[in-house]
Parts: sequence; C-alpha cells; structure tokens
Amino acid sequence: MKLLHNAPAITKALILAGLISACQNEKDAIVSPATSHEQASDANAKTVVTKLLVKDGDASLSYSGVRNVFTKEVVNSKYSKEYAYSGNKIIGTYTNLANYNKINSYDTYTLNAKGLCVESAIMPTLEFTTVYVYNEMNQLLLAYNKNKPNQRQEYQYEMDPDGQGSSLYSVTFYDKNDVLLKELHFKYVDGTDGGYSSFDWFPVNPEHLAQATNKYLPIFGKFSRFLLKQTIEKTYYIPNGVPAEKVYNYTYALNNDGSSAIKSITTKDSWGKTISLIERKYTTPTGL
Repeated sequence: MKLLHNAPAITKALILAGLISACQNEKDAIVSPATSHEQASDANAKTVVTKLLVKDGDASLSYSGVRNVFTKEVVNSKYSKEYAYSGNKIIGTYTNLANYNKINSYDTYTLNAKGLCVESAIMPTLEFTTVYVYNEMNQLLLAYNKNKPNQRQEYQYEMDPDGQGSSLYSVTFYDKNDVLLKELHFKYVDGTDGGYSSFDWFPVNPEHLAQATNKYLPIFGKFSRFLLKQTIEKTYYIPNGVPAEKVYNYTYALNNDGSSAIKSITTKDSWGKTISLIERKYTTPTGL
C-alpha cells in the first residue's frame, strides 16, 4: 500500500475498490483470456458470431488451438508481436522484421482469475509497468504507473440507452505530477445511423490504453456493446492549460453475408475530410 501515500484521493479510492474486488474473486486456477469469439457472442445471447477477425487495415492476425486464442499480429511485414500463454501470464515478443528480425522488447501481462489483465510491463526495463483496476462489471476503471501512480488514466462509463449495460464515456490522462494532459469522450451508434446495426459484434480495445497493451488481446474488460460513432479528443497544453480539440467521426460498411461483420471503417475529421479507411477480413474459426 506504500504507493497510495502520494496518490490523489480519487486514485486511492479506485485502487482500493479494485483490490477488494480482486481479493473476493481470486482463485487458485490457471486462467486464460476470453477468445474474440466468446467476447462477441456475449454481447447478445441471441446472436452467434461465427467469424474471427484476421485482417484489420495493415494488421494481419493469427489464432491457435480449439479456443482460437489470439497468438500473432503482423503489421505491413515490418514488425510482429507473438503471444505465448502460460498459467496466468501472457508474454508478447515484439520483433522488428525490417531490421533483421531484431527482438525489441518483451511485453508481460499478468491476469487475474477472471482473465483480466491486472499488470503489464515492457521488459527488460520496468519503466512502463502499468497496474489495472476494474469495477464490479469487469470494466476498466484505472490504469496507473506502478512506480509513479499519479501518472494514470481514469475511465468513466454511462448507462446504455437500453439499460442493459454501460459504455465507456471518457478517459482522462494525467502525468506523474498529477497535471491533466488529455481527455477523450466517446459517442456510440444508436441504431438509426447509416442503416446498420448498432451492436459491435467484433469488438477490439480502444487504441488509447496505457503502455504495453494491445488492441486485439481481450484481457482489458468490456468497453461497450455498440459501434463507436465519434471520439472527441481534448489536449491540454502546459502551462496555459488551454485545450486543443479534435473530432473523429466513424462510419461503417457491413458485409452482405448476414453476419453483421464490418467490411470497412471510415474515419473523418470535423470538416468531413477522410483521415483513414480501414478494411477488415474474417475467417471461420475452428471448433464451431
């Protein structure tokens, strides 16, 4: 508890809540993360997802075993991350394919009995060791630097319109001196946008998490059941504290095979200028 001494009050409360929850649910069992298929199916019990995401823009994804566990990500043939599973640990090996397959780092993820990541570190240095705290709904509340707990991200959620869950509403970033750096606010598709389903059957992690996280590892809880519609990013510049705001709007094209799988994601700024167009591809998982 030594790290709580210099932490702000809200951080102390979140850390203690997470520790109590973790103690109540601890088991002496070998755990493993939920597969992408399991996460997608759980979004709505009436829907069975029979595809795995294998291509997301420049990223190619691989899976292994009867549970279709995520094992490898290759981006533009320039670098790869491979994941090995052992007990409550996941080890990610980062390899620079463009530099004679040089291994740059090892990422270590420690899971609790629910398969949620409670700590991650970039090896061999411990400079970026991050601790994760969750609420009773297994949603991420706090991610903080283990050695400098003021350096953190705080997550807030709002009740969904149908009352069946809650979605990530905002993420607030602070530096090691407890100075506000950035805020992210999220809005979601409500079912009337673009003529497509509002549910996200193939969810990935937000790309704004702490160090040593991965977009495709389903070990950081559930952020929302719905497709993301808009992200508002406010960056606070020191010393004047005046925020600069950026807005990102997302639209989707779906496959016509009845699976509700996303074929492409278009991101535009507040002026309507296209920032990116990401195409996705899927495969049928084994064991279904």
